[in-house]
Amino acid sequence: MKARKENKSGTKKWPSIIRRGDSWRVDCGFVFGAKRTMKQFKTQAEAEEYAKDQRAARDTLKAVARHERKNRAVSLTNLTDSQRMDALKAFDLLSGKGSIVSAVQFWMKHSAPVGGTRTLREAFDEYLAGKIKAQCRPATIADVKARLGAFVLGHAHEHVHAITTADVEKWIEGRNGQSVENRDGYRRAFVAFFNHAVKRGYRENNPAALIEVPKRDKGGKKVSILTPAEAERLLFAAREHAPEMLPYFAIGLFCGLRPENELAGLDWRNVDFEHRTIHVEAATAKTRRERYVDMSRNLIEWLLPHRRESGRIEFVRQRFDRVREEAGLIPLREVTGYGTSRRANGKTFRQKMLGARKGDMIWKSDIMRHTFASYHLVANNDAGKTAAQLGHGTNLEMLFQHYKRAVRPDQAAKFWNIRPSAGNVISISSVA
Repeated sequence: MKARKENKSGTKKWPSIIRRGDSWRVDCGFVFGAKRTMKQFKTQAEAEEYAKDQRAARDTLKAVARHERKNRAVSLTNLTDSQRMDALKAFDLLSGKGSIVSAVQFWMKHSAPVGGTRTLREAFDEYLAGKIKAQCRPATIADVKARLGAFVLGHAHEHVHAITTADVEKWIEGRNGQSVENRDGYRRAFVAFFNHAVKRGYRENNPAALIEVPKRDKGGKKVSILTPAEAERLLFAAREHAPEMLPYFAIGLFCGLRPENELAGLDWRNVDFEHRTIHVEAATAKTRRERYVDMSRNLIEWLLPHRRESGRIEFVRQRFDRVREEAGLIPLREVTGYGTSRRANGKTFRQKMLGARKGDMIWKSDIMRHTFASYHLVANNDAGKTAAQLGHGTNLEMLFQHYKRAVRPDQAAKFWNIRPSAGNVISISSVA
């Protein structure tokens, strides 16, 4: 074994280089309390080069340590009494859970967002302006205002980055009597708004994203649909009391178009009797994607007497209400007292509605669309096709959770056989 090298003064040279057979070992020992380091090399030249690098690194560490010892006292004496007191309080609050530097960095990150500070009202107004600029539908804008408006008013002058998950969750839970679907609607509205705030740099994260999604029954909500007998009553009431409204009700029942935009905005030029389709244009479709919806044979029979080359499908609110009234399908808002000044057959409208309330159903806004979805799915036994007709694309979850209700095959057969000719009419008194 070759002895360790010594310098000219006779002391051992660091790090030590020792020959071990055909290799050379460099032993760095313990440097500044670090773990002992030893490395093996094939040649003496490689060992010498490594040792040289280690000496340079050690000299640098020594220089840094000397500088810190020299300047420590000066740095601390430059602090004021108040600053030293703040430092002591900060250490006490941290309780060993972090450093003052990390605490300050966190505070700066969250107290001064990269996009600047905005009050909740300022951010909300900006969010709405963006929706309007993007040409979102009036119904979409109204829904945003309805779901977020009250919360914004209550926290108008608070900064967006100061709103917590607990603030949002408490407010949503405070809406007593809400269904699971409605609570989730509030949650999704908050998520969308705070996503906007995050994108603009007004806050670091989305507080609403941490709220647990309300649990629904696996079977989905129980949607309201018309029985074949009720659908028939509706069509014959339209034919008798408001024939110009018959196409609106027939297309709503047998094509399932969305009533507030697709159906209300439909033009006769998009009704193709030759190819038996209705073209839903992107301008009226909720998803901004056009599609073609098939027309059933019985729908064509209902529409042919009213066929036109162009012009909007007729819709008049007063006549719409009259048809439902004559069919015995009572709007919920009217049952609860709306429109008490109207008279029908010597009674106030509300009295007549309350008198018919026991045996008749309550009308829901999407009831014709839900009716179509339920009967179409059973008749075709093809969920993908039904979803495509509704404009859901491949989203079968939407269909099963929100649009269909279980019906028997014989009920579906009756529904798709509702025709205007007397010989094929289901008895109005029959119960599906």
